[in-house]
Amino acid sequence: MVQMVQMKQEGETLRYSSLFLGDTMPKFKAITILGDDFNQQHPCLEHVHKNTLEILFAYRGDAEYSVNGTFYPIRAGDMILCNAGVPHGDHPKRSHMLSNYCCAVTDVYLPDLPPNCLVGEHENPVLPCGNYAESVVGIMDTIYSLACCGSQLEYACSALSLSLLVLLRQLLQERKDRESPVDKTDLLVERIKRYLDLHYREALNLEDIGTALRISPSYLSHLLKEKAGWSPIQYVAYRRIGEAQSALRYTTRPIGEIADSLGFRTLTYFDAVFTKYVGMPPKEYRRLHLSGGREETVLPGR
Repeated sequence: MVQMVQMKQEGETLRYSSLFLGDTMPKFKAITILGDDFNQQHPCLEHVHKNTLEILFAYRGDAEYSVNGTFYPIRAGDMILCNAGVPHGDHPKRSHMLSNYCCAVTDVYLPDLPPNCLVGEHENPVLPCGNYAESVVGIMDTIYSLACCGSQLEYACSALSLSLLVLLRQLLQERKDRESPVDKTDLLVERIKRYLDLHYREALNLEDIGTALRISPSYLSHLLKEKAGWSPIQYVAYRRIGEAQSALRYTTRPIGEIADSLGFRTLTYFDAVFTKYVGMPPKEYRRLHLSGGREETVLPGR
């Protein structure tokens, strides 16, 4: 089961005094409720949102979720913070029996962080909410209910999103004081993933990646499998399908154009690979997410 509502942002800028930079309030964009039945059948693979911060909250079940190529165990009460520009998504062969909210916001400006980012590059993006979990459910439910009423309540949704961001900032600061320095191998893994994120649309092999990064191909593959749980070539495949899912859900681009832009040789090959990982062909995936079917309800908005 998937329920989704999106909202167009209009009207004058709201001003406020807070922990955030600038003089504008972070803007609510969309909220989605994803049931474990849908997540299990149709995993959403790695994808990127260039100008949007996504906040996922697990309210039931457990799963393994990837952020920036690293898998994290997720259970009820955990928040997953997906910065703008950072790949995130499910692995088709790993557990994703999870029911969760996904709240998308933009215009988030924090000191010492890029726009629409809530955690640093090397920070753990999974944040247990502990005693605040029930309050987070209440906030998410209220945002969804108000968003369903239409754009006339967009400011209320943005205000509630801001309260959620302030709470997360506090929890992150408390955790930061307890963290140990980052391991050097973790930094190397980040370097590998950054390269793959820049070149995943290209025809890559292990030798080419190793040469470009000046790392032994065998060590490169071993390190990424050990730290992230997949090989470089697998990571490229999952990124392509994840980006395809995002394009199918949020744009009207022709399927053939999407396949070509992601480096697939033919539309037939794209259809086969997409179906293998997602559990349905791309045409059906788009129809399901845009037609207001049982698994997802799309309401008017951006």
